Amino acid sequence: MSSTVRASTGDIPSSTAGEAAIGIGVVATIAASAVAGEDAAIVTVAKCNEDEDYREQADQEMKMHQSYRIKALLCRKGYTYCLICHLASGEKELPKDQNKIEHHNITAHCCPGIKCVRAGCFTRARYSRDIGLHQYVCHKLS
Repeated sequence: MSSTVRASTGDIPSSTAGEAAIGIGVVATIAASAVAGEDAAIVTVAKCNEDEDYREQADQEMKMHQSYRIKALLCRKGYTYCLICHLASGEKELPKDQNKIEHHNITAHCCPGIKCVRAGCFTRARYSRDIGLHQYVCHKLS
């Protein structure tokens, strides 16, 4: 038995083989016997929940980088914020001096950080993903 279920709003409860609880806009194809169909429904529900969790986490990361951009634009002249501190829910304003920023990163974060490639940008991140998101949000670089 094979069936495809599309949810346009809300969740569809799983009650028989071939049905699955599916998040909005997700399409799931379940092909198997009644027993295997139930197992596939459980796997599909788990996968949808993982996808939703990932989207929520990605949205939260984007919001953190957008708020960093605003704070960096509004900080005192000649200063910037530490992205690593910001992402860890801390606030640390630093002078726009590469040596002082690197010293802060080594002493506070045990790493020099990954520097943004944009000329004139003083941002450093702990992970390449964070510097990539910074470049995308702040400089529109991909």
